[in-house]
Amino acid sequence: MDSGSQINFVSQSLVFFLNLPTKRCTEPYNASWVTQDCKTPITRSCLVEFLIGRQYKDKIWCDVIPITRTKFGVT
Repeated sequence: MDSGSQINFVSQSLVFFLNLPTKRCTEPYNASWVTQDCKTPITRSCLVEFLIGRQYKDKIWCDVIPITRTKFGVT
């Protein structure tokens, strides 16, 4: 696990596909870890509702990032 990354994010394409409402970030910032070539501006947030199993339901604010796919490594 990378203890340095503590951000909740959702891809811009998923937000568009599900037609989720967004709002402007109160403090926009640049995320350089999203793409290796340049800094990515983070300017929008989205409230994402999710369900785990049948019993746990929650909502979380996520920053919207312009990526279409990503890799997750598990060790």
